[in-house]
Amino acid sequence: MSEPRTTSPARRFRNRKRLFRGLSVALCFCALSLGVSAGSSRLQTLEQRSDTAGAICIGRVIQHEAFLHPASLRIHTRSWIQVTEALKGRFPDSIQVVHPGGILDGVGQTDSSAPGLQVNQERLFFLRLRNDGTLFVPGGDSGAPVLENPTATQRKIGLRGAEPQSLPDRVRSLFPFPESAGLDLTPMFDPPGPRVQSTPGTATSASGASRRFTTADRGEAIEYIVDADALPEGITPTQALNSLRRAFDLWSSVTSLKFSFGGVTSFGQAAASAGLRDGRIWVQLHDLYGVIQDPAQLGVGGNDFLISSIFPDGGMGGNVAGVEFLPVTQGYVTIKHSNPAMRNLQTFEEVLGHEVGHVLSLLHSSEDPSENNPVLRDALMYRTAHEDGRGARLGAYDPPVVQKIYPRGNTPPFAYDRIFTGVTTPGPVPTLPGINQIEFRAYDLQGDAVTLSVVDQRDSGSGKLVLEGNVVRFLPTGFFSGPRLDPANSFYSLVFLRASDGINGSPFRFVKVIAMQGDQHPRNAPDGLPDDWVAEYFGSAAAAVAPDADADGDGVSNLNEFLTGTNPRSANDPLRIRTIGRARVEWDAMPYDLFEVHGTRDFQNWFRIGNPVGAAGSTAGLSLTGLEAQVPVLLRIFRVP
Repeated sequence: MSEPRTTSPARRFRNRKRLFRGLSVALCFCALSLGVSAGSSRLQTLEQRSDTAGAICIGRVIQHEAFLHPASLRIHTRSWIQVTEALKGRFPDSIQVVHPGGILDGVGQTDSSAPGLQVNQERLFFLRLRNDGTLFVPGGDSGAPVLENPTATQRKIGLRGAEPQSLPDRVRSLFPFPESAGLDLTPMFDPPGPRVQSTPGTATSASGASRRFTTADRGEAIEYIVDADALPEGITPTQALNSLRRAFDLWSSVTSLKFSFGGVTSFGQAAASAGLRDGRIWVQLHDLYGVIQDPAQLGVGGNDFLISSIFPDGGMGGNVAGVEFLPVTQGYVTIKHSNPAMRNLQTFEEVLGHEVGHVLSLLHSSEDPSENNPVLRDALMYRTAHEDGRGARLGAYDPPVVQKIYPRGNTPPFAYDRIFTGVTTPGPVPTLPGINQIEFRAYDLQGDAVTLSVVDQRDSGSGKLVLEGNVVRFLPTGFFSGPRLDPANSFYSLVFLRASDGINGSPFRFVKVIAMQGDQHPRNAPDGLPDDWVAEYFGSAAAAVAPDADADGDGVSNLNEFLTGTNPRSANDPLRIRTIGRARVEWDAMPYDLFEVHGTRDFQNWFRIGNPVGAAGSTAGLSLTGLEAQVPVLLRIFRVP
């Protein structure tokens, strides 16, 4: 948090080719670092803000352009402002302001220090220069209030009086000779030309979709990593970590969220750039990298999230009570450790709690520094730090809002992506378990019954995927074959599914056919096993290989050897449990295979332990930490067909 704070929210595959080619399409997810990060800051009067601004003008937002900042390697956005009146300093006809965030080539980012500028808005701009010579608006939206009408604007900024006077008028009265009072910006900018074109997707608030961590839907904890290379004066490492733990506990106490401490390490860069987009939260208890440039700002928090080109308005992050969400991939917090206000442990803790709220995608309860509604002003998510010794404490406003994103007691269902190989024949494909079909299982922490539905379907002309109960079947359109494609961005046929409990919905999950194999042997009577596979292991595609036979006598049928990717002629090549111990069990797998770990205490009744495991490589595993009470006498690994 900062002293009174401001926030800047960010709102937002077919070549029909003949087979053998497949369909290679980027699902185009973009990692977006969110402007629901908002920094806390101390309250400034209009006079104070005007005095610290290098230049002030009234202007209209005309265009945006996103680019990759060469120093931070983070996405930034240039916004062109048409100047309609100079109130402090000298201005050309138009200027550029640069802020963190935007969407570039499918990747998006923003954070709390950036105002939510929209094309055609007229605003009052309080401007400052960075050390690199770029112009920016300090303090997010409060540094560039929208000029609707004088009364409305005063309400937003918290300026009231018996005889309301417009903000521009008040600034005019402060600087009767504008050109001599501030910066001369005329040498800095060339007139906008044809090169000034809006890059598609640069208006990061266009979609309006919110975002959420989906970790809690699976009952799993979000890990947070801490950089404590510097701390506010007088605060010890133990105090800082305890305050941070209390800040996280605050939010988990009113939601389905869980958090776990992942240790202390030096990030070596700003927190927003340090993450691996692996679902963790990166907390930097200092600002040694100069992220926060507004002297009144105490902290900043935000998150990165994914945007799908197929579902740009949400859905990949689940649905809560009818609202679609984008999925968060990581969060970050930076604290202005050098600000004197942060020497107070209670204020430090309050700011941490506030910034974690931004990581969770919460906005400010109010942007009005003179907010009279006690519920809004008492909220932890109020724009400014209260600095009254309360520490990390939720107000009446905060729990119901965060519960709209992370409902307590009724989390959305969850499921896993699945892939498989399509088999084609000159005639009807034999009906065999696992051939041209895969089971799509959905799960719900509360045990609620779920229904499955198709939300989108795509193919390359090779065939169609259909949902029958909880089984997805592939209906090929002919006899052909094609190479195995990269499951990450290619397919022959694709369907997106959702599981719903009647109130909430799971994130959209895909089922893909990513390889095509032909089967025409034995001649005139295909057996369902692809010819290439039979030839590889049995010497000839015409070899008589019964799917239900066990060629190597290892207890696994030829059919299941094909489905699991093992050698049907070698009893030494089964799927094996590689390691098992008190903390973890690991086994052989194929990428995207789905497994459940089952256990029993009486060798008759089996139950699932922990969450299912989606394999990412040639092995898969389940951590047993925290599941000790569930671990029985015997474990078995079940591969979902």
